[in-house]
Order: sequence, then C-alpha cells, then structure tokens
Amino acid sequence: MKGTHLICLGVGMLLLLPAVCGLIRQYRCPRDITARGRWPRWLWLGAAFIYDRLPGRTRAAGKLRAERWADALYPGMKTENLIRRHEIRKIALTYTVLLAAWAAAGLLLLTEAPDELPDGRLLRNDAEGTAVQAEVVARVEDEEVPLTLKVLPRAYTDAELETAAAAAGDYLKEQLPGDNKDLEHVTGPLCLPAAVPDLPFKIEWQPADYRLIGLDGSLYEPEDVTFPVKTSLTALLSYRDRTFSYEYPVTITGIRHTAQETLRIRLAEAVDAADDATKAEDYLKLPDTVEGKTVSWRFKADHRALWLAAVGLGLACGLYYLQDERMRREAARRSEEIRLDYPGFVHQLVLLIGAGLTVRRCWDLMIEDAGKNLIGSDEGRFLYREMLYARRRMQTGVPETEVYRLFGERMAYPGYARICRILVQMIRTGSRGSREMMMKEAEEAERRRRDLARKLGETAGTKLLLPMMMLLFIVLAVIMLPAFLSM
Repeated sequence: MKGTHLICLGVGMLLLLPAVCGLIRQYRCPRDITARGRWPRWLWLGAAFIYDRLPGRTRAAGKLRAERWADALYPGMKTENLIRRHEIRKIALTYTVLLAAWAAAGLLLLTEAPDELPDGRLLRNDAEGTAVQAEVVARVEDEEVPLTLKVLPRAYTDAELETAAAAAGDYLKEQLPGDNKDLEHVTGPLCLPAAVPDLPFKIEWQPADYRLIGLDGSLYEPEDVTFPVKTSLTALLSYRDRTFSYEYPVTITGIRHTAQETLRIRLAEAVDAADDATKAEDYLKLPDTVEGKTVSWRFKADHRALWLAAVGLGLACGLYYLQDERMRREAARRSEEIRLDYPGFVHQLVLLIGAGLTVRRCWDLMIEDAGKNLIGSDEGRFLYREMLYARRRMQTGVPETEVYRLFGERMAYPGYARICRILVQMIRTGSRGSREMMMKEAEEAERRRRDLARKLGETAGTKLLLPMMMLLFIVLAVIMLPAFLSM
C-alpha cells in the first residue's frame, strides 16, 4: 500500500471517530441531546463530542466572537446555550464537508489505476478505438522524469487490414448511389461518406471529372457534355501508412430537375443569350418568349411600405394601450400618494385646530402651505388638488359640511372619511369632544404610517433582487471570461 493510501486511511479513521462516538451516544442516551435543524442526531452528537474536547482557549475565542451579537439577535435566551449551539452547528457543517471530501477521495483512490506498470506495459485500445494519453514517470537510477505518452490503438495485422479495407469498400459501394437506382443510372446527387462505421479509415474522394461530379456528390451539367456520360469516382482509404484505392464507375444518364428548376435554367440561358445579343446597346432587352411561352417581366415587389404600415399600425395600437396603462398607473400612484400623505394631513390639521383656528381657515392655510411646498417638487400634488377643488366648491356656495363629506368620499381612503366626519361634527356641534377624537385619529395615523413604512421597505428589498442578480452575473462574467479565454 502506498504512502498516499496510508495517509488517507489514517485521516479517514480519525474522521470516523466522532461519528462513531455520536452513534454510540445516540444509542446509549437517546434523549440526552436533540439535533438542531435538519442535522441527523448522530452527526449533531458527534459535533458536540468534538466541541466538548476542544482546548479551552479555542472555546473561549469562539465565545468571545459570539457574545457580541448573541443577545441582540436572540433576546431572552441564555448566552451560554446559544453560543454552544452556534459553535456545534459550525463544527457539524465543517465535519460534514470533511466526511464528504474524504469519502470522494477514498472512492477515487480505489478506482484509480495502479501506479506501477507491470513489465512496463501500457494497455492499448482496440484497433477501432482512438489514441489515449498516459501520464507516466520514468525513474532512471536516482532521477525521475515525467513524460506524456500517446498510446495508439492496436494496429491491424496485414490480413485484418485487407479484410477491413474490403469491408469498407463494400460499404462505400452500397452508400454511394444515394437516392439513385444504382451507379449505372445516376440522375441525382451521390452520397459520399466521410467515414466508415467501426473502421478507422480516413476517406478522400477524387472524381475523375470535376465538371461532372463535385466533392460533395452534387452533379453538374457542362455545355459540351451530352448525357448519358460515363465517369468514375475514386475513394482513397488511409490507415496509418497504408492507403487503399477503390474506383467506382458511374454513368450519369441525365440530371433530373423539378419543373421550377428547369424553367429557371431556361430563363437564365435566354437572358445570357439576350445579353450577348445586346451587349453593345444601351439597354438589355430581356427575352419575350422561352420555349414558345410568352414571358412578361417586372421588378420584384417592394414590400417595405406594407411593412412600414403594419409597424405603424402596431405602434399605434401599442400607444393606445399604453395610454390606458399610463392612466391606470397614475391612478394607482394617486391612491398610494394619498395614503402616504394622510398622517401629515391629520397632524397639520390637529395642530392648526388646536391653535384656535376655524376649520375653514385651517383648510385655507393648509392649501397655501401645500402650494408653497409643491414649488420644485411633485410630491403631495394629488392631495393639494383635492383640497383646492374642495375650497373652490365652497366658494361656489356648496355647504361646507357637504364639501368635507364629499372630500372624504373622493379620497377613497377610510382615514380621510373618518377625519371629515369629525370636521363635520365640529362645525355642527362645536369642538367639545371633537379634539380628543382628532388626537386619537392622529395617533392611529402615526401607527399606520409606521406599518406602511415597514411594508414599503420590504417591497423595496424584493424589487432589488433582480438588479442584484444582474450585477452578480456581470461580476462573474468579468471574473470568469478572462480565465476561460486564457485556457
């Protein structure tokens, strides 16, 4: 057994000791200590076994670090118990990672190939396989030299090579016709395989006449050739330093075309002839007939105008929808802003009424103050508009109590309706008892303001998740891309 195996075995035995102790303790004292969270009890007990046997200085250092935040995060809990649980959790996590790493290392050592080469022999792949690289170390007396060797697959014997080449030639002969009936009646493209399944030959095709057959098997129709015509294809099969040549006779009886392809060819020929006939003139006179059929010519239709009209229609519909969407969002923003402005509205109203002003005078002062605050800012403008609209209605002769009632209904928020009922009561019956009600409403508004601020903070944190993830991916790309490019 090598030294590496002995070291891994020794460390593995040491790592298993706490786990074994945890299992024994779980069996002997099943109700002694319960696991925390999702940890197995034996693992938690093993981590507790390690923690209890740590040096006093190490445990004191961990306690000092944890005491700084233990009481703030978990008020009412005993600091000693909290610190112990925290340290055991850290040990359990570390211990789990070490166990997993050493288990993977043990499996790797068990499955790896032996270091020693018996008789200096390296196993080759079969003849149909590929070459492999082997990292070896050559020891010459007291000096070790690392080498990277390329182990080629086993070579065919001469008899095996002849048999394999013959099998490859038969395979190519079967595949070569493609969709044609056979090589004696070729009218369409040929199939030129680039390899033979399960045989390590490299294939190179050589047509006897490149004007008739291309390297991809496609057929051509030269002007000076009359079909049927006989030609041939040669396949060169290479294996290491050996090359086998197989020639396949091919008879092209004609090239079949679809009606559309045939018409296109005839049109191209007619245009070429017309170009030669009018090459000295100012204009190219396109042919009027092809194969006895009348031909009319026109420029290809330009559909850009239709596309532009379609894009314009889509854009118009989109803008139409966006206007409705913008109004919906504005209405939602109004409701949100009015709800946010309610605590300030109530406190200012209570302050002014407490100073002895009438409700009407308080209303006017609040409008003037809101108008000044709106200069250079857009916050609070919906509340200002509603208050201004209410004052204008009062100026037109609508009773003051009716204006306040309608104001509370228009705001569509329960708080405004309550404070407006209190204002109506003050106008009708006087301020006795109404101030206490307004003070209670102000306290309730302050509580609601705090709750709303907390909800908005939670919503803002959720909205920041996407930008944070995008920034994380950008940082990862900046870090990882140069590393991959340099590999």
